Amino acid sequence: MKQWWTVFLLTFAFAIMALFQGSLAETVTLPNGLTAVEEEAFFGDASLEAVLLPEGIETIGSKAFAGTGLTAIDLPASLKIIADDAFDGPEKVSVTAEKGSYAYRWAVANGYIASPFTYTDNDDGTLTITGYTGEDAEFDIPDVISGKTVTAIGDGAFRSNTVLTQVTLPDTLKVVGAGAFDGCSGMRRPYLPFGLLEIRDRAFYGCSGYSLSLPRTLTFIGDDAFTGYRFLNVYEGSYAAEWAFPLAEQDSYLRYTGLYIANVSISTDIAIPGEQVTCTAERIDEYIESMQWQRSFDGINWTDCEGEGANTPEYAFIASPETCCCVYRLAGTDISGTYFTKAASVGYLADDLRISSAYVSGTNISLGWGTSWEGIHYTLYMTGPDGEEAVLAENIEENFYDATGLEPETAYTFRLTASYGENTVSSVPVTVTTQNYRTGTVYRALLVGQVHFQYASEECPDSIGDLNLMGNMLQHVEGPQGSAYSITRKTDLTVDQVHQAIQTTFADADEDDVSLFFIATHGLEDDYLEEEYIGALICYNPSTRRNEYIKDTTLAAWLSEIPGEVVVILEACSSGSAIYDSGEENASGNGVTLSAMNSAAINAFQSADQTLSLGGVRLSFDEEGNAVEAPPMLRIGGLRQTKFHVITSSAHMEYSYAMEEAPFPHTIFTYGFTQGIGLSGSMPCDTNRDDSASMRELVSYIGSFVDPYLPKYTQHVQAYPANSDYVLFFRED
Repeated sequence: MKQWWTVFLLTFAFAIMALFQGSLAETVTLPNGLTAVEEEAFFGDASLEAVLLPEGIETIGSKAFAGTGLTAIDLPASLKIIADDAFDGPEKVSVTAEKGSYAYRWAVANGYIASPFTYTDNDDGTLTITGYTGEDAEFDIPDVISGKTVTAIGDGAFRSNTVLTQVTLPDTLKVVGAGAFDGCSGMRRPYLPFGLLEIRDRAFYGCSGYSLSLPRTLTFIGDDAFTGYRFLNVYEGSYAAEWAFPLAEQDSYLRYTGLYIANVSISTDIAIPGEQVTCTAERIDEYIESMQWQRSFDGINWTDCEGEGANTPEYAFIASPETCCCVYRLAGTDISGTYFTKAASVGYLADDLRISSAYVSGTNISLGWGTSWEGIHYTLYMTGPDGEEAVLAENIEENFYDATGLEPETAYTFRLTASYGENTVSSVPVTVTTQNYRTGTVYRALLVGQVHFQYASEECPDSIGDLNLMGNMLQHVEGPQGSAYSITRKTDLTVDQVHQAIQTTFADADEDDVSLFFIATHGLEDDYLEEEYIGALICYNPSTRRNEYIKDTTLAAWLSEIPGEVVVILEACSSGSAIYDSGEENASGNGVTLSAMNSAAINAFQSADQTLSLGGVRLSFDEEGNAVEAPPMLRIGGLRQTKFHVITSSAHMEYSYAMEEAPFPHTIFTYGFTQGIGLSGSMPCDTNRDDSASMRELVSYIGSFVDPYLPKYTQHVQAYPANSDYVLFFRED
C-alpha cells in the first residue's frame, strides 16, 4: 500500500509540474481565474510549444516564457503588464492581440507585431512617423516601435486621409510636421500631449474638430496650423496663448485653461480605515516655484492639507472619514500666479455603512446610501412578506436602487453590504411599507444617465451625480396636483433600451398624468455626421462597441406616445437643438452678432469658401474674409410641440460643462437646476413666493447660477415654450 501511494504522489507531482512548468506537455492551458504568470514560470522549457492564456489574466512577468519552444501565442485584451523579456529566445515568437489593447501596443513596441506605420530613423536613435498602411478610421500612434521612441510625425504623413476620424498621439511626441494632417476632414479632436514642442505649417489644416487644446510646452506654431477649428484652448501665459491672442479681438476665440503642472495619482482608489494613502504628482512643470496639496468634499470649497509632504510632490495621510470620500489636487505657483492640477479622488469603505434614505411612492421604494465608489461591490438584500431574505440586486454601481412593482401596503426589510477585496461591511436593516395605489393625477419620472461610451476619454461620471441630484430633489417636491413623483433611474442604456424604458415607465399614464423624462449624456455639438444629427443624444452599445445616436425627432416620436403632459429635461452638449428654430432671430439666445465675428481670428481659422456655425448663427465669408450671414439652416427641433415642456442645458451647437473637480461629479446645469428647487424642496427659485416653481422662474435661476461658473465659456439654458409659466413643482407639505 505504501509503495502504491508513492507512485500516485510522484505521478500527481509530475502532473502539477506539467501544468505549471510545461515539462511534460507540449501544450499548456492555464486555468481560468489566473491573473498572473510569475517571472521565469516556464523559463528554459524547450518542450513547451503552445500555451493558452485565459481571459482575465493581467500580468506576464520577466522571462516567464523565455527560452521555451513557443512559436506563437495569442495575448488576451485583459493584459495590463508584460515584461519586455517575457518571450526572449533565439526565435521570435509570433504574437496576435486585439487592436487597441495594451497587449497589441506592447507587441508593436517590442517588434512582435509589424507596425502599420511607416517611419524613418532619426540621428538621435528616435523615429519619425511618415505614413500609415492600415485602413482603420481610428488608431493610436505608439510611443515606441521595435524598441525605438517615436518623437515626430513627418511632413504630410497623413495628408488627405479622409477616412481618419480619431487618432491618439504618443506622449513622447515633440514635433508635428508641416501638413501632417492637412485635409483630414473627418478627424476631430486629437489630444496634443504635454511635451510637444513644434506644430508646423498647415499641420491640422482643414480638420473638422470644434476645439483644440494646445499644451503649454509649445515653442513654435506655423502658419495656418489650425484652420478649421472654431476654438483654441490655451494656457494663460504660454507661447500658444501669446501666439493666438493677436489673431482675436475678443476672448471668445480663446478658452483659457488652468496651468498644467502634473499628473496626479492616489495610491488606492478605495481606502480601508487606518490605511496610509499617498498622493503623488508626476511630470511637474519646471516653472513651478511652490506647491500646496488641497482637499475638497464638494469640488467647490478647498482647504490646504497639513503635515509632512503637504508642500511636496508626494503627500501621505491616514484614511478616515475626514480624509477620504473627497478629491485632492496640487496647487502650483509660478511667476504669473497659482494654478491647479485636475483632481483625483479616493473612496472609503466606511465601517458604519447605512441605508440613508427610503422614498415611497405607491408600490415603488427608492433606496439611497451615502457614497458609491468604483471598486466597491454593493449588494442589496430584501425580506418580503414570506420572511425570507434574498438578494434583490448585486454589483450595484450607483448609490441608489429603485425597487418597483412591490405589493401595496406591505412591509419590506432591506439590508446593504459593501465589499472591497477581503473586507465586507453590512448596514443595519431598515423596514419600509409601501402605499396603496394612488388615484387622480399620477406623476412619474424616468431619469437616465449615460456613463460609458466608445472611447475611454468620453466617459461621463458626472451623469451618476446628475441622477443622484435629480432623484433626491424629486423626493422632496410634489406635482401641481399635490402628488409625489414615482421615480425610476437607469444607467448606461442602448438606444433601444432607452425606448423600452420610456415605454415601460410610462405604460400606465393617462391624459390626466404628468410624465418627466431626464437624460444626462453626451450630445453631438457639431455636424460632422449630418446636419440632422446636431444635438443627437449619444448612447453606447456594448455588443457592437460603438456609440449610437438618438435624434431629437426620434426622441419626440417616442415621447409623443405618452398620454398627458410630458416634461423633458436634457443635459447634453447642443441639447438646445431639440427646441431650436432657425427662423427665430438669435435662436440660441447668446447674443452673437456679425460685427463681433468680423475679426482677424475668423480670418485665421476659416478659409474664404467655408461656413461656420456658432451658437446658432450661421456665417460664411466673402473674398475679403469678412463674416456675412449664410443662407439659414432650415431646422426646427423635434421637441417644439405643444405637448412638451422642455428645458435644455445648452443652446444649439453649444457645449454643456461639468463640475469635474467634485468628489461626486455632476454638471453645472443639473446642479443649478436642483439648487433652484432645493434638495429639501425649499425652492429658492420661487421669486413670487407662491410655493411653486414655474419654468420661467427655474430657467432664470439656472441661468444666473451657471453664468459665474463659466466666465470664459458660453453656455445658455434654453426652454420651450420660452417664458412659460407652466408650474413644474410644488413645495412638499
